[in-house]
Amino acid sequence: MSRIPSAGVPIGFRDIAAALAARDTGHLRAELARVLDVSAAGLASSGCAAFYVMLKALSERSDRTEVLIPAYSTPVLLLPIRKAGLRLVVADTSLETFNMDMQHAYELVNDNTLVVLPVHLFGIPCDLAGARRAADRTGAVLVEDAASAFGATIGGRMAGTLADAGFYSFHRGKQVSSFTGGAWVTNDESLAADFAREEDKLRKPSAGERAVMFAKIVALALAVRPWFYSIFHSFLAGFKDTKPHDDFLSFAYTAVQAGAVGSLLNRLELIVTERNKRAERAREILEDTEAITLPKILPGTRPAYNHCPLMMPDTETRSRALAAALNAGVECTILNERTVQRAYDLKPDEYGGGPCPRADEFASRVLLIPCHPLIPMARVEQTAEIVRDTAAGG
Repeated sequence: MSRIPSAGVPIGFRDIAAALAARDTGHLRAELARVLDVSAAGLASSGCAAFYVMLKALSERSDRTEVLIPAYSTPVLLLPIRKAGLRLVVADTSLETFNMDMQHAYELVNDNTLVVLPVHLFGIPCDLAGARRAADRTGAVLVEDAASAFGATIGGRMAGTLADAGFYSFHRGKQVSSFTGGAWVTNDESLAADFAREEDKLRKPSAGERAVMFAKIVALALAVRPWFYSIFHSFLAGFKDTKPHDDFLSFAYTAVQAGAVGSLLNRLELIVTERNKRAERAREILEDTEAITLPKILPGTRPAYNHCPLMMPDTETRSRALAAALNAGVECTILNERTVQRAYDLKPDEYGGGPCPRADEFASRVLLIPCHPLIPMARVEQTAEIVRDTAAGG
């Protein structure tokens, strides 16, 4: 029986060849602008680096110092906020949508709020209209975190492109990947010029570093294949993130990475469709289980599922479901066991927003079923049934 990793991106020979042939990043910038229908797109070594570029530019345009994000999101978001000299503020989680509670966000926004950052968590579009109301309350900049939502849409437009600016991640396991990497986008010419100036300050990788990046892309293409992962999963486990980062990759994006992502973009719609088929099938199996909570998909939106998320009744039942799925050869995951502030053990005076009890509850109950294109539909169905039966008997 093959072992299925929790994340996977279908990098093939054509993508590797495109990476090897690429000579610069200009083609990808233009292609991103075309695919996303934005006037400007930039690149960086990671989603966090792209976010940092934006924050640094925005902080130089204003005396405001606070950045409002969901308490349950990728903890590493704290790092670019701190590096830009800004202060973290956290809003609670909606247990209905699994995204940021926009009413709480509205209440937290003040005259010192520089950025409101709604996150399209798990590739599920959030209530962007609610986020806009919060930002507009005091004139804060609205930035979309679409790191896990490349290909998701809101009203027919790409998530990440509807706010003042947005950013994406090309980290391993995303919809399209170059092992690591990120992009910023905007339709505001003034913001684009400032972001580009900050991006130009990023360190340029050496020839040796570029060669290593190409090798990593090739390794990723192999590592996520079930046949390869089944043999080497014990070795590959050593490369997985198991604790919060204390820094993030921050250098200029490379041509080899741009070549790989540019090639994958040609199949973006197919990749998203395959992910969504698997997630929607899992939801069909789970939807009538009283002990399981599924996120509400907002009208007029289309997810680009990075995983299929759900809430188990409690932490113990979640642990049993994870173990049962793993015993069947599928690695489900939980993303993060703690909120951003708890992951970094922040003291109350080190962040704003106060207690976020729903985010804490969500962190203790969330479970993610893999839905990447490399997992056969039958294994998705088997995993969903295992999770359903564990929850029902829990």
